[in-house]
Amino acid sequence: MSKIKLSVCSLVLSFFSVGAYSQVGINTASPKATLDVVGKPDITTSADGVIAPRMTGDQLKAKDLVYLTAQTGALVYVTQAVSLPSVKTAKVDKAGYYMYNGETWKFAFGGANDDIVIGELVYYHGSIPASTSGANILASTYLNDIPVLGGMVRLDAQFDGNSSGNGAVTTFNPRLYNVSNSDIKIWVSEMSTHTGDSDNGNIKLSPGAYRQFDDGVYLSQTHNETVTFDITMQEPEPRWYRVYYAFRVDNKSTTGSSNATTSDSNTGDNTRELFLSVQRLY
Repeated sequence: MSKIKLSVCSLVLSFFSVGAYSQVGINTASPKATLDVVGKPDITTSADGVIAPRMTGDQLKAKDLVYLTAQTGALVYVTQAVSLPSVKTAKVDKAGYYMYNGETWKFAFGGANDDIVIGELVYYHGSIPASTSGANILASTYLNDIPVLGGMVRLDAQFDGNSSGNGAVTTFNPRLYNVSNSDIKIWVSEMSTHTGDSDNGNIKLSPGAYRQFDDGVYLSQTHNETVTFDITMQEPEPRWYRVYYAFRVDNKSTTGSSNATTSDSNTGDNTRELFLSVQRLY
């Protein structure tokens, strides 16, 4: 019996090393952190990696009551989406690694479920043709990486007119799309250079639906506006975002007099330049 105990201990010690300062090493005698896992990249018959606890979204939801502030930072692997989400599992909508932030589970390693933290400022720029327009012509038609707030609300715009001309013409409409798989409720106040709208409280958006927050924004070679949104949501946790939304038309020309609009002999190369700045205020 003593031999068996000794063999087991020897086996464990060959894989784990505990340093004087409670640092644990796996496959290393000199751990460089609290837990240091060293793989075997040269051994093709040995699989490397670290596997977190695996469960379905429904099984994770069943544990809602045990995940509190003390469990912040917990990591699990969800094998399939939750069927009927709770507040904590509202974003568990596909397989993958999820991390608990003290209030909800969020997709751990990239993807649309990433959210910015309070106080963080995110910048975005993209270019699209200035002449395209139509009921289904959106900024996201050309730009597939437009910011999505909290993995739920995509910032977007619809173009109902050609923006390559001159004059005070309204050619785009700012929109917010629900890209999640459940209903959401938002509150929005919107201010553009010329007008403001604030009648957008307690707005329900079903999956795939959108809300348009202006009756048309000036956008041409000679006229443009900056649109500001204050967006708040209560679920799955209270959030407040401020979005600065600026479209500009670049006519690709430097011809003309100083302090005057440049002349444009070819509108075919004109582009709409989208600038977005997003800050989470709460």
